[in-house]
Amino acid sequence: MNRFLPFLVTAMLALSSLWAGVESYSRAEARIAEDLTHALAQTAMERPADWLSTDTIRVFRSHLQTEQLRDRAYLAFSILDERRQPLAGAIATDTLVVTEAVRAQGYATCSPLTVLRMSDQRLAAVLLLLTLMSLFYSLRRVRPTVAVCVSMTSPSSSSDDSFIGLLTPMQARLVQLFMESPTRELTKQQICDALWPRKDNAAETLYTLIHRIKPILDAHTDLRIVSNRGRSYRLEHKEVMN
Repeated sequence: MNRFLPFLVTAMLALSSLWAGVESYSRAEARIAEDLTHALAQTAMERPADWLSTDTIRVFRSHLQTEQLRDRAYLAFSILDERRQPLAGAIATDTLVVTEAVRAQGYATCSPLTVLRMSDQRLAAVLLLLTLMSLFYSLRRVRPTVAVCVSMTSPSSSSDDSFIGLLTPMQARLVQLFMESPTRELTKQQICDALWPRKDNAAETLYTLIHRIKPILDAHTDLRIVSNRGRSYRLEHKEVMN
């Protein structure tokens, strides 16, 4: 479960970012529709008997509180009993009856990109950044384990595919330290400084790490970690020891 936990966190962050973006987009659409409805109501109050004039759209636009909508907002008029098709690609208000036979509707031609620009996507952006950081961290945790497993495999090795992924990141890092050493031998201090640089005394932690990794190596590879009087550790092939 620990191996998949970083990816689970990454997936949750990605879904949260998507949810935040969609939610902000929906709120922006609702604000646009509310602004259009308010402007239409104000226009009806200001011009109760003079709708069909050249100044009506100008008055309608002047009541819009969102600056970006003023060049995109229009009025549509239709006969009261006429079935009007929804305006494609536009955000519209409810219809308003202006006379006994005519009704009006305010709308704005806003593309999805326009609505997206008018929405507050800061939370979604932060969550997306955290998603990318989490993904990078997850891949970093997996890559050393796989790389070390491959480098340990030799023609005489008894390891198989099931060994890949059995090592924890700390265990994989330890084996990697051995593989990078020309003599395959490291002192306790060298290991502690590399794995726990901020810990004053990591001898007990190192002992536990060695104790847990030995049976894994013994069961899946032809390698063993041997102790040199408790001062250092060495990674050897089993045939070297026999």
